[in-house]
Amino acid sequence: MSEIINSVEPTAPAVTGLSLDDLKFYKGFIEVASARGAVQPNEMQITGHFYKRLEAFLQAAEPVVAQAPGPDSLASGNSTVQS
Repeated sequence: MSEIINSVEPTAPAVTGLSLDDLKFYKGFIEVASARGAVQPNEMQITGHFYKRLEAFLQAAEPVVAQAPGPDSLASGNSTVQS
């Protein structure tokens, strides 16, 4: 008799994360959509709440990104951030 072996090889998870640039795009999208009247009155509170949370997140994340050492400073052994 022959054996049937079903092996399932693990696969790497798909990269589905969002970057700060993606979030900045969505913030701008909300600004344009609301300026053009795409947000209905009954949706304004929900959209505004999300927009404020997104804006606060982006403001909090910006200093962290600005302080992170770049690949050039790591390669040279210099850990200070230069602007």
